[in-house]
Amino acid sequence: MYRKRPYGIIFFTFLIALFLTIIPLPDWAQPVRPYWLMLIVIYWVMMLPEYVGVGLAWCAGLFFDVLQGSVLGQYALAMTVIAYLTFKLHYQLRVFPVWQQTIAVFLFISLGQLLILWSNALMGLTTLAYWHHWLAVLISALLWPWLYGALHAYQIRYRI
Repeated sequence: MYRKRPYGIIFFTFLIALFLTIIPLPDWAQPVRPYWLMLIVIYWVMMLPEYVGVGLAWCAGLFFDVLQGSVLGQYALAMTVIAYLTFKLHYQLRVFPVWQQTIAVFLFISLGQLLILWSNALMGLTTLAYWHHWLAVLISALLWPWLYGALHAYQIRYRI
């Protein structure tokens, strides 16, 4: 079976994730914004680890740091660790049912959030673990089944 090189499609999904990250939301919804870029990194590392890996996750995290104006490297660190864990477990994650993948995604993004809070604490920034940090993690994990279904259909349609 012929398999296309998916660079353009992967880049497009990363751009959509970045757009969803910077789109303005009402004040009440801002703190619970899902971690779209982390979800996209988890999906592509799980499904196509030969194209998307730790290096691309680090670059995306660094770009996200610049985009958000956060401490340079904190999201890059979190996304690198998430991509590494996803890469190490990608064979198992692929065969899990979606509900088990959702639990794994929740744990990965929770670890990423802990790394972000830890790096903020190292810089001396106020890093009280407010409930909305964890609500954003939960919302991200609950969005996983729909995102997985949409990206998987996209992947099948374009034969990548």
